[in-house]
Amino acid sequence: MVVQKAVVLSIEGLVCPTVLSVLVEIEMKEELFYRIADNDGVVRTVMEEVICQRLPDKVNSFPLNRIL
Repeated sequence: MVVQKAVVLSIEGLVCPTVLSVLVEIEMKEELFYRIADNDGVVRTVMEEVICQRLPDKVNSFPLNRIL
């Protein structure tokens, strides 16, 4: 059995595991964020962290499984 360590990555003040680093973030005017993710699960996990860490909530998320 292979055990993987959870590596933490900081994205503009948001701390998340590297498994979420597939997320692409574009910052506009330091207030509005566009996040493009593989699926709804990634978006949900990131939004839970944003809420948990009480970060600014001006975020637009686009899960690719709903766009394509």
